[in-house]
Amino acid sequence: MTDQQFFEHVVRRNTAEDGSLRDPGLYARMRQPICVACQERYREKFPGRPFQIVCKGIYEEPEFRQLAEAAELTYEETRELLDPEFWANRHIRLSNEDGDMVPFEARWYQSEILRCTARRKVDRAGRGTGKTSIGCIEELHRATTQKNYATLIACPAKAQAKKWYDDICQHLENDPELLNSIAKQQQQPYYLIKFLNGSTISIFTTGADSGKEAATIRTQSPRRIRLDEQDLLNEGDYKAIMPLLRRFKETEFHGSSTPTGKRGTYWAMCTQFQDYREFYFPISVHPDWGAETLNEDVCRREARTEDNYLHEFLAEFGDLSDGVFKQVYIDAAKQNYAYASVRPAPNGHYFMGVDWNGRGTGTRIRVVEYTPATRMRRVVDHATVDESTEASLDMIRALNRKWVCESIFLDAGFGFVQDELLRKMGAGADNPVDRRLKDVRVIDFGATVETNALVPRVSNPKYINSPDNMVERRTKPFLVEGAVMCLEKGLFAFSEKDSLLEEQFRAYRVKTWSLHGFANTYESRVGDHDLDALMLALLAAEMKYGILEPKVRPHGAGVAYAPAIGTAMPAPRKGEAPPTVRDAVRQSVGVPSRSVPQPQKPAASSARMAWLTRNGGFVYPNNGMRPANPKAAPAGPGVGSRTGAFRERPGRGSPIGNRWGAVR
Repeated sequence: MTDQQFFEHVVRRNTAEDGSLRDPGLYARMRQPICVACQERYREKFPGRPFQIVCKGIYEEPEFRQLAEAAELTYEETRELLDPEFWANRHIRLSNEDGDMVPFEARWYQSEILRCTARRKVDRAGRGTGKTSIGCIEELHRATTQKNYATLIACPAKAQAKKWYDDICQHLENDPELLNSIAKQQQQPYYLIKFLNGSTISIFTTGADSGKEAATIRTQSPRRIRLDEQDLLNEGDYKAIMPLLRRFKETEFHGSSTPTGKRGTYWAMCTQFQDYREFYFPISVHPDWGAETLNEDVCRREARTEDNYLHEFLAEFGDLSDGVFKQVYIDAAKQNYAYASVRPAPNGHYFMGVDWNGRGTGTRIRVVEYTPATRMRRVVDHATVDESTEASLDMIRALNRKWVCESIFLDAGFGFVQDELLRKMGAGADNPVDRRLKDVRVIDFGATVETNALVPRVSNPKYINSPDNMVERRTKPFLVEGAVMCLEKGLFAFSEKDSLLEEQFRAYRVKTWSLHGFANTYESRVGDHDLDALMLALLAAEMKYGILEPKVRPHGAGVAYAPAIGTAMPAPRKGEAPPTVRDAVRQSVGVPSRSVPQPQKPAASSARMAWLTRNGGFVYPNNGMRPANPKAAPAGPGVGSRTGAFRERPGRGSPIGNRWGAVR
């Protein structure tokens, strides 16, 4: 395609009926390096298509001076009108690392967003790249430099709308000139800031999680629309939002989001809409990328799964055909063995998951073996019972007798009495293995599950399993995320002959996303009952042994830790008494036990410490001279959990209080 063909729409728009140029400087401005890079990207994205993005190019220094002289304005006044980055440097103050307020300096990619004059813009950026910050600056510039200019900001949830309002108010408070430009401010029924020049910034909540389809904004008539966390909006919300772009001939639009992976309107704006200028910035463009607190390892740990890392930090939509469980990991998990040939192993730990269903689907049961030495989980048995409830109970008891399961997790979805029948069966049993049935645990997929918030970063027994550190997480996403992590880390195996489970793995999809960008609900075209039973068994194993390998902090002294509830330490050697956790910790720090009236003999103390060292209860400082003990006892529940500390930072209220309510 020739340049003439590529710019045919630009030439047509810029040519008046008499053949004169509507904007004589447009073609020169469109040769600015940022514009040239945009055009090259457009050619790659839409090969053979003419350039359809409507823009005014990017103004440069000579034109600022020419326009200032023609309009009889100062250079600064002219440049503030046409250069949002220059305006922000003069009016926006941000706190630095020392807490001092300093002028705003745009990062290179923020500069491109601010200076671009495209009428339709959409940002696809990773978490932490500053989408909301740059958005607040851009909307403030528009409102304060244009008269009677109505801006509408739409957010999926109330918390996001409040953040926009608070951040904008903070910028206004930090600059006397901006502060004096306020005419009115309100927070109900929606956030509104009105300026003395007649411009307004209205911030609405679409109620994406309520299915109201942004009903509250249908009556608005904005000159500019800004969408925050756009990929979290429902498709119904766009039915109310998109018609607003046609209210005025030159209505502007700017959306931004971190991708969730779904193929909706946001995805289409980024990949298919030819009149939208897309800005793509992964977390690696951040100026602090590569530092100790911001690097690939840190981001992958926070994301927890490969899919989350791909969306949240790399800002990629991903391959929709892969689903929740990636094909490459499913293929790697398939192994050549038959469930019928597997027998209980002396060093194996077994967990059962049960998915209750009605007639036709039947009760699905999966048994998983956990090997402490390798941390591997593999499916060793399965069953489907499509008869009576009594038959399902008998099958659970039979499989428990065969594998002597440490935990049995049941789905609470179908029926309400099966767990009580199992507990009654276990309570009245003479067989000690059958008595384990009285401890079955019911898991409600639609509820929450409690896990330790400090695991796995804390090894101090004072904090592990402390009730003060327990947090609730939504059960189904937590359940699925754990299964994904097992596959991605190579810690799961199933029989290559198990075509039913393989098919359910490959067909599993995310149905909806939460307001924080994480998977919310799931679906499968081939069913997911066997997969649910498997994930329950994997959850049971994780709640006792964790997923992540426990790590020892490289301090200058040994670190003692206590295995969590349910983890048995290895049997002592002949002639040695197993130490208690309390004694192990006290001896490691030199604190005498109150239960022992006389000091222990040195020989007994040395024997106990030797036993701890051999079995992982005490870890020598790894200074490169002594390797870590490869026969360490497995971590207890929570010690290897995939979740870290999820502490909410206290939110800041409105920085302006009520004193902005008066008309100035």
